[in-house]
Amino acid sequence: MPDLVLLGSVFLPAAAFDPLAEVLENRGHAVRITDPGPAATAEDVLSAHRAAIGERGDVIGVAHSNAGTYVPALVADGAPTSIVFMDAVLPAPTGGVVPAVRPDLGGLLRPLVVDDALSRWTEWWPPETVRALFPDEATFERVHAATPRVPASYLGAAVDVLAGWTDGLRAAYLAFGDAYADERLLAESLGWATQTMELAHLGHLQRPAEVADALEVFIEAAGSGGLPPRRP
Repeated sequence: MPDLVLLGSVFLPAAAFDPLAEVLENRGHAVRITDPGPAATAEDVLSAHRAAIGERGDVIGVAHSNAGTYVPALVADGAPTSIVFMDAVLPAPTGGVVPAVRPDLGGLLRPLVVDDALSRWTEWWPPETVRALFPDEATFERVHAATPRVPASYLGAAVDVLAGWTDGLRAAYLAFGDAYADERLLAESLGWATQTMELAHLGHLQRPAEVADALEVFIEAAGSGGLPPRRP
């Protein structure tokens, strides 16, 4: 059975993926979690993802949020062999230089810079909005304490994406709601399997067992070299 590597955003700690990893491990999967933050450059983040993937060829990556930006470079390395984008950025197959932080998001984040670092992801929105993303107060406090303050210089980072990086890639897209609707449509246009769960952006933290169920459908198909049918 291929190892699973949960590729997390630079803005979130590994603790945000612990519940999902625990469910998957209890089901017999070997799971590793990347923890790229705090990082000042795109190369720092890419190095963290590469270190978690290691040298094994039979690895399935699960990229969440901002981590999707780095998938083309990882694919160019030859591993992981399959990818599930989980409510994540999906770079265009045409390639080019892709900002590590979407310009619209960067504009919102620049006013949050203090002492040359961004405030924590858990502080970007009103407390009641953020806490609604967590299953309970204890989980929020644990993740909040571990959430890094990313250097402000990261807002200017960029990633080189090779044209045609999706060619022949075994991949799927799992969306949590419609925040990444454009990415889901792109995945569908590429012939990838897709599924939408009515969850918030941290759905894997709110409902880890349900998200694990969905991931396992993709994982099983990717591990066998096929893809499941598209889902609405």
